[in-house]
Amino acid sequence: MIVYFQIDAPHRWLHVSRQNIVEDSGVAETLDGVPIPKTTSQIIGVVPGTAVAIRKIDVPARTRRQAEATAPYALEESLATDVEDLHFAVLDWKRGADTTVAVVERRSMDAWREALTDITPDKLVPEMLLLPLHAQTDYTLAKLDDGSVYVRGRDATYLVLDENAVELWWQEMENPHASIAVNDGHLAHRLVELGGTLVHEWNIGGNFQEWLKHDNAPEVTGNLLQGNYLPQERRQAAGGYKTAAALLAAALVIRLVADGFEYVSLRSKDRELGEQIEATFRSAFPDITRIVNPRVQMEQKMRELKTGSAGAGYFQLLLAAVAKAVPPARATLEEINFRENSMIVTCTTSDFAGLDRLKELFAKDQNVRVELLSSGSRDNRVSGRFKLNLGAA
Repeated sequence: MIVYFQIDAPHRWLHVSRQNIVEDSGVAETLDGVPIPKTTSQIIGVVPGTAVAIRKIDVPARTRRQAEATAPYALEESLATDVEDLHFAVLDWKRGADTTVAVVERRSMDAWREALTDITPDKLVPEMLLLPLHAQTDYTLAKLDDGSVYVRGRDATYLVLDENAVELWWQEMENPHASIAVNDGHLAHRLVELGGTLVHEWNIGGNFQEWLKHDNAPEVTGNLLQGNYLPQERRQAAGGYKTAAALLAAALVIRLVADGFEYVSLRSKDRELGEQIEATFRSAFPDITRIVNPRVQMEQKMRELKTGSAGAGYFQLLLAAVAKAVPPARATLEEINFRENSMIVTCTTSDFAGLDRLKELFAKDQNVRVELLSSGSRDNRVSGRFKLNLGAA
Protein backbone atom coordinates (compact mmCIF):
# COMPACT_ATOMS: atom_id res chain seq x y z
CA MET A 1 0.00 0.00 0.00
CA ILE A 2 1.25 3.48 -0.96
CA VAL A 3 -0.10 6.50 0.92
CA TYR A 4 -0.17 9.94 -0.71
CA PHE A 5 -1.02 12.97 1.39
CA GLN A 6 -0.99 16.74 0.91
CA ILE A 7 1.21 18.55 3.45
CA ASP A 8 -0.59 21.90 3.14
CA ALA A 9 -4.30 22.23 3.82
CA PRO A 10 -6.61 20.86 2.57
CA HIS A 11 -4.90 17.59 3.52
CA ARG A 12 -6.05 15.35 0.67
CA TRP A 13 -4.95 11.71 0.94
CA LEU A 14 -5.13 8.50 -1.05
CA HIS A 15 -4.36 4.83 -0.51
CA VAL A 16 -3.02 3.21 -3.70
CA SER A 17 -2.38 -0.52 -4.03
CA ARG A 18 0.74 -1.98 -5.55
CA GLN A 19 -1.37 -2.65 -8.64
CA ASN A 20 -1.82 1.15 -8.92
CA ILE A 21 -5.49 1.00 -7.90
CA VAL A 22 -6.90 3.71 -5.63
CA GLU A 23 -8.53 1.85 -2.74
CA ASP A 24 -9.49 4.77 -0.50
CA SER A 25 -9.27 8.56 -0.41
CA GLY A 26 -10.45 11.54 1.57
CA VAL A 27 -9.60 14.89 3.13
CA ALA A 28 -8.33 15.31 6.69
CA GLU A 29 -8.71 18.46 8.79
CA THR A 30 -5.19 18.05 10.19
CA LEU A 31 -2.13 16.00 9.30
CA ASP A 32 -2.81 13.89 12.39
CA GLY A 33 -6.02 12.80 10.71
CA VAL A 34 -4.32 11.29 7.64
CA PRO A 35 -4.83 7.51 7.98
CA ILE A 36 -1.67 5.40 7.62
CA PRO A 37 -2.52 1.66 7.33
CA LYS A 38 -0.21 -0.85 9.01
CA THR A 39 0.41 -2.47 5.60
CA THR A 40 1.84 0.76 4.15
CA SER A 41 5.03 0.20 2.15
CA GLN A 42 5.65 3.82 1.12
CA ILE A 43 4.51 7.25 2.28
CA ILE A 44 4.65 10.13 -0.21
CA GLY A 45 4.11 13.73 0.84
CA VAL A 46 2.83 16.17 -1.80
CA VAL A 47 3.90 19.83 -1.68
CA PRO A 48 2.52 22.72 -3.76
CA GLY A 49 4.11 23.14 -7.16
CA THR A 50 4.15 26.91 -6.68
CA ALA A 51 6.95 26.46 -4.11
CA VAL A 52 9.21 24.44 -6.43
CA ALA A 53 11.01 25.34 -9.67
CA ILE A 54 12.03 22.49 -11.96
CA ARG A 55 14.83 23.12 -14.45
CA LYS A 56 16.59 21.07 -17.13
CA ILE A 57 20.33 21.68 -17.34
CA ASP A 58 23.26 20.25 -19.24
CA VAL A 59 26.06 19.38 -16.83
CA PRO A 60 29.26 17.47 -17.77
CA ALA A 61 28.83 14.81 -15.08
CA ARG A 62 29.86 11.18 -15.29
CA THR A 63 27.84 10.10 -12.25
CA ARG A 64 24.64 11.18 -10.50
CA ARG A 65 26.70 12.29 -7.50
CA GLN A 66 28.71 14.64 -9.71
CA ALA A 67 25.48 16.03 -11.16
CA GLU A 68 24.16 16.70 -7.64
CA ALA A 69 27.37 18.53 -6.72
CA THR A 70 27.50 20.57 -9.95
CA ALA A 71 23.82 21.55 -10.24
CA PRO A 72 23.94 24.55 -7.84
CA TYR A 73 26.89 26.11 -9.72
CA ALA A 74 25.27 25.50 -13.11
CA LEU A 75 22.06 27.23 -12.02
CA GLU A 76 23.49 29.96 -9.80
CA GLU A 77 23.66 32.68 -12.47
CA SER A 78 19.97 32.22 -13.36
CA LEU A 79 18.65 32.34 -9.79
CA ALA A 80 17.61 35.45 -7.90
CA THR A 81 18.20 33.82 -4.49
CA ASP A 82 21.58 32.90 -3.03
CA VAL A 83 22.28 29.19 -3.51
CA GLU A 84 23.04 28.89 0.21
CA ASP A 85 19.35 29.57 0.86
CA LEU A 86 18.18 26.99 -1.68
CA HIS A 87 17.85 23.21 -1.72
CA PHE A 88 18.67 21.37 -4.97
CA ALA A 89 17.32 17.89 -5.69
CA VAL A 90 18.19 15.90 -8.83
CA LEU A 91 14.92 14.37 -10.02
CA ASP A 92 16.24 12.59 -13.09
CA TRP A 93 19.76 11.94 -14.36
CA LYS A 94 21.10 9.92 -17.28
CA ARG A 95 24.64 10.11 -18.55
CA GLY A 96 24.83 12.16 -21.74
CA ALA A 97 21.34 13.65 -21.31
CA ASP A 98 19.94 16.76 -19.65
CA THR A 99 19.60 16.63 -15.87
CA THR A 100 16.26 17.53 -14.27
CA VAL A 101 16.72 19.50 -11.05
CA ALA A 102 14.18 20.77 -8.53
CA VAL A 103 14.97 24.02 -6.68
CA VAL A 104 13.14 24.98 -3.47
CA GLU A 105 13.87 27.43 -0.68
CA ARG A 106 15.35 25.82 2.42
CA ARG A 107 12.90 27.67 4.64
CA SER A 108 10.06 25.87 2.83
CA MET A 109 11.77 22.50 3.29
CA ASP A 110 12.33 23.30 6.98
CA ALA A 111 8.71 24.33 7.44
CA TRP A 112 7.44 21.11 5.85
CA ARG A 113 9.79 19.02 7.97
CA GLU A 114 8.64 20.83 11.11
CA ALA A 115 4.98 20.19 10.21
CA LEU A 116 5.65 16.45 9.79
CA THR A 117 5.83 15.56 13.48
CA ASP A 118 3.74 12.39 13.32
CA ILE A 119 4.30 11.29 9.71
CA THR A 120 7.70 10.42 8.26
CA PRO A 121 7.44 10.38 4.45
CA ASP A 122 9.74 8.32 2.26
CA LYS A 123 9.37 10.85 -0.55
CA LEU A 124 8.44 14.49 -0.92
CA VAL A 125 7.23 15.46 -4.41
CA PRO A 126 5.89 18.67 -5.96
CA GLU A 127 2.29 18.32 -7.08
CA MET A 128 2.98 18.91 -10.78
CA LEU A 129 5.02 15.66 -10.94
CA LEU A 130 1.71 13.85 -10.44
CA LEU A 131 0.04 15.53 -13.42
CA PRO A 132 -0.90 12.92 -16.08
CA LEU A 133 0.37 13.23 -19.64
CA HIS A 134 -2.09 12.38 -22.38
CA ALA A 135 -0.83 9.57 -24.61
CA GLN A 136 -1.48 11.58 -27.79
CA THR A 137 -0.39 15.08 -26.79
CA ASP A 138 2.86 16.94 -26.21
CA TYR A 139 1.67 18.91 -23.17
CA THR A 140 -0.89 18.71 -20.39
CA LEU A 141 -2.22 21.94 -18.84
CA ALA A 142 -4.17 21.78 -15.59
CA LYS A 143 -5.89 24.78 -14.05
CA LEU A 144 -6.11 24.63 -10.24
CA ASP A 145 -8.70 26.18 -7.95
CA ASP A 146 -6.33 29.00 -6.96
CA GLY A 147 -5.99 30.11 -10.59
CA SER A 148 -2.48 28.76 -11.14
CA VAL A 149 -1.79 26.53 -14.13
CA TYR A 150 0.48 23.49 -14.11
CA VAL A 151 2.26 22.54 -17.33
CA ARG A 152 3.79 19.14 -18.00
CA GLY A 153 5.54 18.36 -21.28
CA ARG A 154 6.63 15.13 -22.87
CA ASP A 155 10.14 16.63 -22.97
CA ALA A 156 10.25 16.65 -19.13
CA THR A 157 9.04 20.25 -18.94
CA TYR A 158 7.38 21.19 -15.65
CA LEU A 159 6.10 24.73 -15.12
CA VAL A 160 3.78 26.63 -12.80
CA LEU A 161 2.11 29.63 -14.43
CA ASP A 162 -0.32 32.30 -13.40
CA GLU A 163 -3.39 32.06 -15.60
CA ASN A 164 -2.55 35.46 -17.06
CA ALA A 165 0.90 34.18 -18.11
CA VAL A 166 -0.41 31.38 -20.34
CA GLU A 167 -0.35 33.68 -23.38
CA LEU A 168 3.33 34.49 -22.78
CA TRP A 169 4.14 30.76 -22.46
CA TRP A 170 2.34 30.09 -25.73
CA GLN A 171 4.20 32.85 -27.56
CA GLU A 172 7.57 31.48 -26.46
CA MET A 173 6.84 27.92 -27.59
CA GLU A 174 9.16 26.68 -30.33
CA ASN A 175 6.44 24.49 -31.87
CA PRO A 176 3.21 26.46 -32.48
CA HIS A 177 1.48 23.25 -33.62
CA ALA A 178 2.13 21.28 -30.43
CA SER A 179 -0.77 19.16 -29.25
CA ILE A 180 -2.15 20.14 -25.85
CA ALA A 181 -4.60 18.50 -23.42
CA VAL A 182 -6.36 20.97 -21.08
CA ASN A 183 -8.55 20.21 -18.06
CA ASP A 184 -10.50 23.47 -18.31
CA GLY A 185 -12.84 24.42 -21.17
CA HIS A 186 -12.30 28.18 -20.84
CA LEU A 187 -8.52 27.74 -20.89
CA ALA A 188 -8.75 25.41 -23.91
CA HIS A 189 -10.84 28.00 -25.79
CA ARG A 190 -8.28 30.68 -24.95
CA LEU A 191 -5.44 28.58 -26.41
CA VAL A 192 -7.45 28.09 -29.60
CA GLU A 193 -7.91 31.86 -29.85
CA LEU A 194 -4.14 32.27 -29.51
CA GLY A 195 -3.63 30.02 -32.53
CA GLY A 196 -3.57 26.51 -31.09
CA THR A 197 -4.64 23.96 -33.70
CA LEU A 198 -4.38 20.77 -31.63
CA VAL A 199 -6.04 21.65 -28.32
CA HIS A 200 -8.21 19.05 -26.60
CA GLU A 201 -10.25 19.30 -23.43
CA TRP A 202 -9.35 16.48 -21.03
CA ASN A 203 -11.42 16.07 -17.89
CA ILE A 204 -8.82 14.93 -15.35
CA GLY A 205 -9.73 17.20 -12.42
CA GLY A 206 -7.85 19.99 -10.71
CA ASN A 207 -5.71 18.34 -8.02
CA PHE A 208 -3.38 15.36 -7.52
CA GLN A 209 -6.07 13.33 -5.77
CA GLU A 210 -8.13 13.26 -8.96
CA TRP A 211 -5.07 12.83 -11.19
CA LEU A 212 -3.93 9.66 -9.42
CA LYS A 213 -7.37 8.15 -9.94
CA HIS A 214 -6.89 8.53 -13.69
CA ASP A 215 -5.71 5.68 -15.92
CA ASN A 216 -2.78 7.82 -17.12
CA ALA A 217 -1.47 8.49 -13.60
CA PRO A 218 2.34 8.86 -13.77
CA GLU A 219 4.87 6.81 -11.85
CA VAL A 220 6.54 8.88 -9.12
CA THR A 221 10.32 8.85 -9.63
CA GLY A 222 11.51 12.18 -8.21
CA ASN A 223 12.13 13.01 -4.56
CA LEU A 224 12.96 16.30 -2.84
CA LEU A 225 14.33 14.47 0.19
CA GLN A 226 18.01 14.49 -0.70
CA GLY A 227 21.20 15.68 0.95
CA ASN A 228 20.54 17.13 4.40
CA TYR A 229 16.85 16.32 4.03
CA LEU A 230 17.22 12.56 3.59
CA PRO A 231 14.56 10.80 5.69
CA GLN A 232 15.54 8.78 8.69
CA GLU A 233 14.59 5.15 8.65
CA ARG A 234 10.97 4.76 9.69
CA ARG A 235 10.41 2.93 12.88
CA GLN A 236 7.79 0.27 12.63
CA ALA A 237 5.87 -0.25 15.79
CA ALA A 238 6.16 -3.70 17.20
CA GLY A 239 2.84 -5.45 17.60
CA GLY A 240 1.31 -8.75 18.48
CA TYR A 241 1.37 -10.82 21.62
CA LYS A 242 4.34 -11.53 23.82
CA THR A 243 6.19 -14.64 22.75
CA ALA A 244 7.76 -17.24 24.96
CA ALA A 245 10.98 -16.30 26.71
CA ALA A 246 13.01 -18.87 24.79
CA LEU A 247 11.87 -17.58 21.40
CA LEU A 248 12.59 -14.01 22.46
CA ALA A 249 16.10 -14.89 23.57
CA ALA A 250 16.78 -16.68 20.29
CA ALA A 251 15.52 -13.68 18.33
CA LEU A 252 17.80 -11.35 20.30
CA VAL A 253 20.82 -13.53 19.59
CA ILE A 254 20.03 -13.57 15.86
CA ARG A 255 19.57 -9.81 15.88
CA LEU A 256 22.90 -9.23 17.63
CA VAL A 257 24.71 -11.41 15.12
CA ALA A 258 23.01 -9.63 12.21
CA ASP A 259 23.87 -6.24 13.69
CA GLY A 260 27.48 -7.33 14.01
CA PHE A 261 27.69 -8.29 10.35
CA GLU A 262 25.98 -5.03 9.37
CA TYR A 263 28.40 -3.00 11.50
CA VAL A 264 31.42 -4.65 9.88
CA SER A 265 29.92 -4.07 6.43
CA LEU A 266 29.18 -0.41 7.13
CA ARG A 267 32.67 0.19 8.51
CA SER A 268 34.15 -1.33 5.35
CA LYS A 269 31.96 0.87 3.12
CA ASP A 270 32.87 3.92 5.21
CA ARG A 271 36.60 3.21 4.73
CA GLU A 272 36.08 2.80 0.97
CA LEU A 273 34.17 6.09 0.80
CA GLY A 274 36.91 7.83 2.79
CA GLU A 275 39.55 6.54 0.36
CA GLN A 276 37.50 7.78 -2.61
CA ILE A 277 37.11 11.23 -1.04
CA GLU A 278 40.85 11.43 -0.32
CA ALA A 279 41.69 10.39 -3.90
CA THR A 280 39.31 13.03 -5.28
CA PHE A 281 40.77 15.66 -2.95
CA ARG A 282 44.36 14.86 -4.00
CA SER A 283 43.35 15.02 -7.66
CA ALA A 284 41.50 18.34 -7.32
CA PHE A 285 44.07 20.02 -5.04
CA PRO A 286 47.50 18.47 -5.76
CA ASP A 287 49.30 21.43 -4.16
CA ILE A 288 48.05 20.43 -0.70
CA THR A 289 50.39 17.80 0.77
CA ARG A 290 49.15 17.60 4.36
CA ILE A 291 45.83 15.77 4.49
CA VAL A 292 44.33 15.25 7.94
CA ASN A 293 40.59 14.93 7.28
CA PRO A 294 39.88 14.92 3.53
CA ARG A 295 36.12 15.30 4.00
CA VAL A 296 36.43 18.46 6.08
CA GLN A 297 39.25 19.86 3.94
CA MET A 298 37.23 19.25 0.77
CA GLU A 299 34.27 21.17 2.24
CA GLN A 300 36.57 24.02 3.27
CA LYS A 301 38.11 24.27 -0.19
CA MET A 302 34.69 24.26 -1.87
CA ARG A 303 33.57 27.07 0.44
CA GLU A 304 36.74 29.01 -0.41
CA LEU A 305 36.05 28.60 -4.12
CA LYS A 306 32.51 29.81 -3.62
CA THR A 307 33.23 32.78 -1.36
CA GLY A 308 36.56 33.94 -2.88
CA SER A 309 36.03 37.10 -4.87
CA ALA A 310 38.00 36.08 -7.96
CA GLY A 311 38.32 32.33 -7.61
CA ALA A 312 34.60 31.68 -7.34
CA GLY A 313 33.82 33.73 -10.46
CA TYR A 314 36.62 32.09 -12.45
CA PHE A 315 35.55 28.60 -11.42
CA GLN A 316 31.88 29.15 -12.28
CA LEU A 317 32.52 30.85 -15.61
CA LEU A 318 35.06 28.27 -16.75
CA LEU A 319 32.77 25.44 -15.63
CA ALA A 320 29.98 27.00 -17.68
CA ALA A 321 32.28 27.09 -20.73
CA VAL A 322 33.05 23.39 -20.26
CA ALA A 323 29.35 22.56 -19.95
CA LYS A 324 28.59 24.38 -23.23
CA ALA A 325 31.42 22.78 -25.25
CA VAL A 326 31.71 19.14 -24.20
CA PRO A 327 28.26 17.74 -25.21
CA PRO A 328 28.16 19.32 -28.74
CA ALA A 329 31.65 17.94 -29.40
CA ARG A 330 30.43 14.45 -28.43
CA ALA A 331 33.29 14.28 -26.00
CA THR A 332 33.52 12.65 -22.58
CA LEU A 333 34.74 14.68 -19.63
CA GLU A 334 37.25 12.58 -17.68
CA GLU A 335 38.77 14.99 -15.16
CA ILE A 336 38.66 18.62 -13.97
CA ASN A 337 41.36 20.39 -11.94
CA PHE A 338 41.12 24.03 -10.85
CA ARG A 339 43.97 25.97 -9.29
CA GLU A 340 45.44 29.45 -9.56
CA ASN A 341 42.34 30.57 -11.51
CA SER A 342 43.05 28.09 -14.31
CA MET A 343 40.99 25.04 -15.18
CA ILE A 344 42.64 21.90 -16.58
CA VAL A 345 40.17 19.53 -18.23
CA THR A 346 40.86 16.09 -19.66
CA CYS A 347 38.43 14.89 -22.33
CA THR A 348 38.26 11.92 -24.69
CA THR A 349 36.81 11.80 -28.20
CA SER A 350 36.58 9.22 -30.97
CA ASP A 351 39.36 10.82 -33.06
CA PHE A 352 41.78 13.77 -33.22
CA ALA A 353 39.25 15.77 -35.25
CA GLY A 354 37.04 15.63 -32.17
CA LEU A 355 39.72 17.38 -30.13
CA ASP A 356 39.94 20.12 -32.77
CA ARG A 357 36.16 20.49 -32.65
CA LEU A 358 36.25 20.71 -28.86
CA LYS A 359 38.96 23.38 -28.97
CA GLU A 360 36.90 25.40 -31.46
CA LEU A 361 33.86 25.23 -29.18
CA PHE A 362 35.91 26.36 -26.18
CA ALA A 363 37.25 29.26 -28.27
CA LYS A 364 33.73 30.37 -29.23
CA ASP A 365 33.46 31.91 -25.79
CA GLN A 366 35.20 35.26 -26.31
CA ASN A 367 35.99 35.48 -22.60
CA VAL A 368 37.92 32.20 -22.51
CA ARG A 369 41.48 31.44 -23.64
CA VAL A 370 42.09 27.79 -24.47
CA GLU A 371 45.36 25.88 -24.87
CA LEU A 372 45.78 22.21 -25.80
CA LEU A 373 48.46 20.95 -23.44
CA SER A 374 48.76 17.37 -24.67
CA SER A 375 46.99 14.68 -26.66
CA GLY A 376 47.28 10.98 -27.30
CA SER A 377 45.36 7.86 -28.26
CA ARG A 378 44.58 4.69 -26.37
CA ASP A 379 42.02 1.91 -26.71
CA ASN A 380 40.48 3.46 -29.84
CA ARG A 381 39.91 6.77 -28.02
CA VAL A 382 41.77 10.07 -28.26
CA SER A 383 42.54 11.97 -25.08
CA GLY A 384 43.36 15.67 -24.76
CA ARG A 385 44.26 17.97 -21.86
CA PHE A 386 43.09 21.56 -22.23
CA LYS A 387 43.96 24.61 -20.13
CA LEU A 388 41.24 27.25 -19.82
CA ASN A 389 41.72 30.80 -18.57
CA LEU A 390 39.50 33.86 -18.53
CA GLY A 391 40.47 36.75 -20.81
CA ALA A 392 40.27 37.65 -24.47
CA ALA A 393 42.00 35.18 -26.76
